[in-house]
Amino acid sequence: MLTADVVIVGAGPVGAVAAYVLAEKGVKVVLCEAAGECQEDMRASTFHPPTLEILDEIGVAEELIECGLISPKYHFRKRQTGEFVEFDLSGIADCTKFPFRLQCEQHVMVKRLVKRLESHVNATVLFNHRAVWFSQTEDGVTASFETPFSIEQVKARYLVGADGGNSIIRKWLGADFDGFTYPEKFLTLSTTKELSAHIDNLVHVNYVVDSKEWLVLLRAPSAWRILVPADEATEDAVLLSDDTCDAIFSRLIGETGVPTSHRTVYRVHQRVVNRFNHGWSIGSTTGACS
Repeated sequence: MLTADVVIVGAGPVGAVAAYVLAEKGVKVVLCEAAGECQEDMRASTFHPPTLEILDEIGVAEELIECGLISPKYHFRKRQTGEFVEFDLSGIADCTKFPFRLQCEQHVMVKRLVKRLESHVNATVLFNHRAVWFSQTEDGVTASFETPFSIEQVKARYLVGADGGNSIIRKWLGADFDGFTYPEKFLTLSTTKELSAHIDNLVHVNYVVDSKEWLVLLRAPSAWRILVPADEATEDAVLLSDDTCDAIFSRLIGETGVPTSHRTVYRVHQRVVNRFNHGWSIGSTTGACS
């Protein structure tokens, strides 16, 4: 059985950052991820100045900036006329070291942190480890993980659940996930098609107003990300179909058959777990958190 000071479930952005910060501070940490490798999707593609300041404190910001797109300006645009209002973050240069948004896929940060952790003296990274159960005692927490061939356990003083909105850790703790889910659905498409060749004056970040179909156009290093509202009554399979994508690109740039590297339908949740610590009080030495 592996032992550590902290075991973290979920190697996404929260889990990876938490694990790296702890390891750098001399805390023995085990980071467990259900998937076989770091996930590469387009869930997020923007780092704002306050986030960059935090990442700078742990020595990650400059590395991300080298592989991202510095975006001090973003536009609020009218779709029909092409008119836009420009917002320039360089105006807060006296307040922050990073007066810009950084367009960089979230998974880039995660992969770089995990790579550092894999060679860190205070860290162990375990992929293909899906959390299935944990138990608490007076001297710590024992977490059980399903692997392709066995059930393995990790014993630690603390367990951190960083396994997303569907967190199994939160569910086993019986913690409430207070808030609500917006009724609207949204469709995002990622394409390597250079949209700036078809739409004048695009910057890396564009919020486009339109009474019929508003949209968001975000440039990341690997692709343009397009977000549009989706009909709530339409099945996801239809929204993700080639026909739907062709219709969107036809309205946007007058072309069909545009290649997409990623398509997703999602909803927006405004929720927060009702408590973050479980099983300890101030001054105690063991517990779980979500």
